[in-house]
Parts: sequence; structure tokens; C-alpha cells
Amino acid sequence: MNLAIFGGSFNPPHVGHEMIIEHCYNSFDRLLIIPNRTSPEKKNDIYISELHKVKMLNMIIGNKDIDIDTFEIKSKQDNYTYYTLKYLMENYKFSNLYMIIGEDQLLNLSNWYKVDFILDNVKIVCFKRASFNYKNKIFNNIKYIPFDYPFSSSGIRRMIKENILINDGTINQDVYKYIIHNNLYKGP
Repeated sequence: MNLAIFGGSFNPPHVGHEMIIEHCYNSFDRLLIIPNRTSPEKKNDIYISELHKVKMLNMIIGNKDIDIDTFEIKSKQDNYTYYTLKYLMENYKFSNLYMIIGEDQLLNLSNWYKVDFILDNVKIVCFKRASFNYKNKIFNNIKYIPFDYPFSSSGIRRMIKENILINDGTINQDVYKYIIHNNLYKGP
């Protein structure tokens, strides 16, 4: 069985995340989404409750057979991929494990905690922008998927904070309504 894991802050989940989820849902035997509480690299991001993250992810998943695993949300330690991978190896049966990342994460991959263990135990699929051209021998075993989505969660949070109207090409309108209704991302 080919199990794909797609982790991240999803703060908030946007159409780019939906596109990646759709691709992976159709390409792997099983897809597991693992939202984190706080990424070690993004400790200054605006905090929202884990409940909000899971509800918004469920909105973009819809009725697809995709699981959201809350291991990282419930964890009391920093959300390093190493610990998540150890958890997955103990709790999920699979033949091949694929980690789904964006190019922003790929640029920082060599700095990840226990990166050698990660690279030895997962196959990496990177959704990359057309302009991306990074050469490093550590990344030879990575499959690249062309992906040109121009928005980021941080940009969307800024737009919400500044009361800029967001269209459905940027964020799922049910998620957007949920954000507005719950007054998320309006803080400092």
C-alpha cells in the first residue's frame, strides 16, 4: 500500500492545499493529513485552536475517504517530522510511505531534525513552482510535481487581517465564511 502523508500548519487551508490533496487522493492508495499545532519554523504565526484547523480541513476534504491524524496537534513536544514518522511507522501499516511537501519546505529540508532518518524512511514528493531550480545531491530521490499556486497561508492571513475580500480561487468559500464567522486571524 502506498500511504501519502501531507502535513503542515494549514493556517488556514487554502485552494493550493485542496489542489495538492486532490492530486494525492487520486495518486496514492491512502492519504493522511497531519495538521500541526505549531511548526518549529513558524512559531510566530498567529495561533488558532486545533479545533478550528480540523474543522476547516474537513470542509476542504468533503466526503473523500481521507483521514486527519491529530498526532502533532495533540503532541506536547515540538512537531518535528522525525517524531511523526516514528509514530506513523508504529501505528500505520504501509508498503511505501510518501511525504508530501511544498518547495518552501524543500529549501529547508537539509536543516530538518534527523533528516537522514527521514530520507531513509520515506519517499518525498515535492510540489514545486515552475521557477524553482534547486540543485543539491541530498534531493536526488525526490519526485517533483509542477505546481504554480500563487497564494500562501501567511498571505491569506494578512488579507483577512486587512479586510481584503478573498475570492474562491484563493480559499474555499465555506472556509472563508467560517473564518469570518469565528473572527479568526484578526489579531495582532
